[in-house]
Amino acid sequence: MILNKDLLAFIASIFFSVFMIILIKSLNLPTFVTLSIAIYTSYTLMFFVTLHNYLSKYKKIK
Repeated sequence: MILNKDLLAFIASIFFSVFMIILIKSLNLPTFVTLSIAIYTSYTLMFFVTLHNYLSKYKKIK
C-alpha cells in the first residue's frame, strides 16, 4: 500500500500533537492551553507540509 504525502502529513501531525500534549502536561499547564497549543502546532505542521507539496508540484509543472 502506497501512502500519499498528504496522508503522511496528517499522521505526522497527529503524532506531533500527542507528543505536544504529553510535553505540555508535564509542565502542569491547564487542559485548554494544552489542547489549544497542540491543535495549533498540528495545523501549522500540516500547513507547511501541504505548502511544500504544492511548491514541489508547481516546480515539476514548469
